Amino acid sequence: MGAFAGFYGGWLDSLLSRIGDIFFSIPYILAAIVVMSVFSTNRNVFTLAFAIGGFAWASTARVVRAEVLRVRQADFVTASRALGKSRFGTLVSHVVPNAIAPLLVITTISLAAAVVAEATLAFLGVGLGSNVMSWGNDISAAQQSLRVAPMALIYPSIILTVTVLAFILLGELIRDALDPESEGPPMNATSREPLLSVRDLHVAFESQSGSREVLHSVTFDIFPGETIAIVGESGSGKSTTASAIIQLLPGTGHVTSGSIMLGDDDLTLYNQAQMANIRGREIGYVPQDPMSNLNPVWSIGFQVKEAVRANGIASGKKEIEARAVEVLKQAGLADAEKRMHQYPHQFSGGMRQRALIGIGLAADPKLLIADEPTSALDVTVQRVILDHMAKLTREKGTSVLLITHDLGLAAERAERIIVMKDGEIVESGPSRLILENPQHPYTQRLVAAAPSIASQRIQAVAEDRGVKSLDDLADATPTLRVRGLTKDYKIRQGSFRSEPFRAVDAVSFDIPRGKTLALVGESGSGKSTVAKMVLKLEDPTSGAIEIDGVDVSGLSRKQTFDLRRRMQPVFQDPYGSLDPMRNIGNTIAEPLEIHKVGDSASRRARVNELLDQVSLPRALASRYANELSGGQRQRVAIARALALKPDIVILDEAVSALDVLVQDQILKLLADLQSELGLTYLFITHDLAVVRVAADLVCVMERGKVVEQGTVDEIFANPTQEYTKRLLDAIPGASIPLGGGVADGL
Repeated sequence: MGAFAGFYGGWLDSLLSRIGDIFFSIPYILAAIVVMSVFSTNRNVFTLAFAIGGFAWASTARVVRAEVLRVRQADFVTASRALGKSRFGTLVSHVVPNAIAPLLVITTISLAAAVVAEATLAFLGVGLGSNVMSWGNDISAAQQSLRVAPMALIYPSIILTVTVLAFILLGELIRDALDPESEGPPMNATSREPLLSVRDLHVAFESQSGSREVLHSVTFDIFPGETIAIVGESGSGKSTTASAIIQLLPGTGHVTSGSIMLGDDDLTLYNQAQMANIRGREIGYVPQDPMSNLNPVWSIGFQVKEAVRANGIASGKKEIEARAVEVLKQAGLADAEKRMHQYPHQFSGGMRQRALIGIGLAADPKLLIADEPTSALDVTVQRVILDHMAKLTREKGTSVLLITHDLGLAAERAERIIVMKDGEIVESGPSRLILENPQHPYTQRLVAAAPSIASQRIQAVAEDRGVKSLDDLADATPTLRVRGLTKDYKIRQGSFRSEPFRAVDAVSFDIPRGKTLALVGESGSGKSTVAKMVLKLEDPTSGAIEIDGVDVSGLSRKQTFDLRRRMQPVFQDPYGSLDPMRNIGNTIAEPLEIHKVGDSASRRARVNELLDQVSLPRALASRYANELSGGQRQRVAIARALALKPDIVILDEAVSALDVLVQDQILKLLADLQSELGLTYLFITHDLAVVRVAADLVCVMERGKVVEQGTVDEIFANPTQEYTKRLLDAIPGASIPLGGGVADGL
């Protein structure tokens, strides 16, 4: 019941959740006593199972629903549906395998609880009878002769306790065995006295093959009121450094040597209870992945209020509510009062990240560690968030450790930049000096690949695309035509009440064959909703979508299935778009299997061909997603999208989560594939610097409406709408000249 409620959502979720709440409100032990008393003349194993499980299931269903709801949000689940797989098939083949580890844990815990419940019923005399072997009967009998033979009570009590602990331990062992990422690391001065001082820090991860050191002699200082940025490609050690500071290293990671001094205290000597008092109050933390760090079963408002309450920022229901609304407003959510009642899955990725940033800043910490805090945000919201961080720095002496792959943002917001590669610091110094005159070859490569709007490299590439104005495309036949597209949602307000919300309002655009249209705008502007409707993952309230002149709204189920061969998505998160339980070969071959294309031999050949196309070694086919870097995962996602030889590819923030070097490689790959295969791209993005490189046409959206559209040259050179001008002006680092031999390389 929990699995169906979590996966299908909507009215079914509401109905099943209310039923579960009714059963959950009844103490299951009390209910079991009543049931066993009613069936006193006909007690058997089935009666006992019904008595215990008939009411105890509700708590298990809640946990199952939460876990399924978490997995349901993953991009690989959406990708499976976009391939044409049925919802039930997606539930069985993708959701259940990825939720199975925690579900097995709750199953073993439930079995342990059932053992305790049976013993309790037997002890109270409402079990299967005194002649049946039961620890409850043994304890009850021992109680009668406690003074004569006290050990008779201790033995069954110990055995019962050990049995319960064994079930729980079994669940933990199963979870660790089934977790594909349980081993190894992820591949990914105003004052003379520093606030934080890191000295000779070494971090290692343990695995079956031994210890592997991932940080080597990392040393730096952060002074009160200072903002420093750590930059580098995926796997360079940026996030590992941040996690080590607050003792939140994943898996088997641990500090092997070195010190992390916060004032006079060495945090490497703190236990978890002591660190709990440091996190939030002294050191705030904003993680990168918003969906993994927000509980899907609680509203956004509840989670913000929990952070406010836990850090002692406010007391009293009204004061906590007011502070929570203020926190969300400071994070850039103008309609915070309404958003408080919504759940994470009802937020866009950028809006979820804003909520996390608000939670991180809620307690006004001395140091804020922000791990890619704006990678999922549009440029205008970036400015709101980063301006707020700067305001804290000025007014309260708050220091900021910014982990980012955006060199423009680093130069604009940080006083100093630390460049990391392979777990070591290769260069550090004042921000402008590092970007304008990088010394280390690796830093020069980073700067050369940075998609700054001021970069001469990007200007040259944009001019080579050959589309100056809409007149150049007047005779081109649109492959994809959208007319008057509108989407309304009903937002639940509780007690089965809801109110309408218009996410997309009369959107229209055309994409000629072989061209790229970039759909840009702030988070929540409706970009991704348009993409889902084009992919037929959402049904429009009104409007039309035409593919080569055919309106797709009236297609039958089989015709829709056939249409999916022509349209495929590539999603934002390279870590969430691939099923971790499937190897790379099976992941790429899945579209071929769903559409029954070829036999196993031809599918293997097609997988090898696709790996070649995206410049990945064929040996990766037998490996799993957790063994690949972010850039490699995104190449796999592109290969999967190309498996059925589609005409149209929907790129939903496909490069925003990647560091600049990998981003540059993926953009070049997409351009080469478009030229080679004649692909048509719908590019959903908030990064206007990337638009300058990748797109022919631009469509600007604000609050669900298209406010301006034209060619890249027209929009960038002469924007007519104030909103578009604000988007362009807000690009971080746009006015900073970059070094690294950019111009020389043209």
